[in-house]
Amino acid sequence: VATCDEAGRELTIGVINRDRDHGLAASIDLGSAKVMDEILISEVNGPDVDATNSFEHLDRVAVREHRHPAGGHLFDYEFPAHSVSVLRVRLAS
Repeated sequence: VATCDEAGRELTIGVINRDRDHGLAASIDLGSAKVMDEILISEVNGPDVDATNSFEHLDRVAVREHRHPAGGHLFDYEFPAHSVSVLRVRLAS
């Protein structure tokens, strides 16, 4: 799923990869828009599809943020197996 703010400056892309074992490689084409700089990625995931949090392992499944370098109209990203990812893309004017 994807949405853009009213000003057309920030694109948010949400992807669920339901594959238990394999990442999902994707090329994302922004058409005439361009990525301003790196992409902020928030990912919910754990070590395996059956992982849960417990008192002993509070962060086994957690949201982790990282940045992905990108520029131009097109970028590639691999969505990890059994993950929910949200990409925040700042668009150049």
